[in-house]
Amino acid sequence: MPDAEEGCDHLESIFVNHIYSNMGSTTDSWKMTAAISGAHTLGQARISNSGFNGHWSDAANQGKFNNDYYKSLLLKGWFPEKSVNGNSGKNQWLRIDEHTEVDGHHEIMLNSDMCLAYDNDGRAGTLKSADSDCCGWIESRKLFNDGVLVSGAFN
Repeated sequence: MPDAEEGCDHLESIFVNHIYSNMGSTTDSWKMTAAISGAHTLGQARISNSGFNGHWSDAANQGKFNNDYYKSLLLKGWFPEKSVNGNSGKNQWLRIDEHTEVDGHHEIMLNSDMCLAYDNDGRAGTLKSADSDCCGWIESRKLFNDGVLVSGAFN
């Protein structure tokens, strides 16, 4: 598995260049990489397993196989949490826009998640929680204006 701390570099190394290298094009390999990342909506990160801590979806959607992972990634605001559980090698992104924690359920993204929206082709630079002093968010109106999203696509 890729090192979540390393973001797109490791996703590319593991998934694009190896597992999905026979997809025909790099673009198709990245699409498959983004698709498999959506499995995060089913689980959660635990300190004891990965060193990270939290859920990739809100409490109502966690554990359901749906598109909430992608909605969360694109439509919510994220702030870097450094040194998760005191480990300087484990940094993640916490939901910061609203409802940051409900009944002990807090939402996270890892660098390997954030890069799908913020560094999927190298144009935007690398967004890594250990190196960031502020936030990651996308103005949703821009996603519609640029044709990335279509009205009603997230219903």
